[in-house]
Amino acid sequence: MTTGRWRTAILAATLIFVSSCGAVASRKAIANADFKLDHIDVTHFDEPYSSPHAPFQMNVVLNVTNPDTITAKIDRLDFTLSADGYKVAAGSVTEPLSIAPGATEQLTVPVTVLYADLPEAAKAALEDRQAVIKVDATAHVFGIPIPLHFEETKTF
Repeated sequence: MTTGRWRTAILAATLIFVSSCGAVASRKAIANADFKLDHIDVTHFDEPYSSPHAPFQMNVVLNVTNPDTITAKIDRLDFTLSADGYKVAAGSVTEPLSIAPGATEQLTVPVTVLYADLPEAAKAALEDRQAVIKVDATAHVFGIPIPLHFEETKTF
C-alpha cells in the first residue's frame, strides 16, 4: 500500500471513530436530559354527543433540559400517551431537536385521539380535563433508541 493510501485509510478510520464518539456523546447527553410536561393545548374538541367518532386534538408540550456539557440531539421521538392509566394515543415526532448544553427547549407533540375508541374512564378524564398524563417514549439519536418515561398530573 502506498503512503497516500495509508494516509487516506488512517483519515477514514479517524473520521469513523470521531463520528461514533459524537453519536455516543449525543446519546449520553439525551439520556441525561430532563423531560417535563409543560402544558397541554387542546386544539380541537368536538362534543362527543354531536359525533360518536369525534377526534380530540391537542398539543402536548414538553420542556427538555440538557444538563450536560455537550449538545443533546433527538432525531425522532416515538411515543405512547396515557391518561389515568389508559392508552389514548401513539405516534412519532420526526422533526429533529437539538438542545445546547445547559439549555431548555420545548418539544411539541401533536396528538389526535379518537374519542369513540377510548374506555369510559379515559373519556371521563378527558372530559374533566384533568388527568395523570404518562408519556412512554423512545428518542432516536443516530439510529440508537433511548427509552424515556415520565408522568405528571395536568389540567388542560
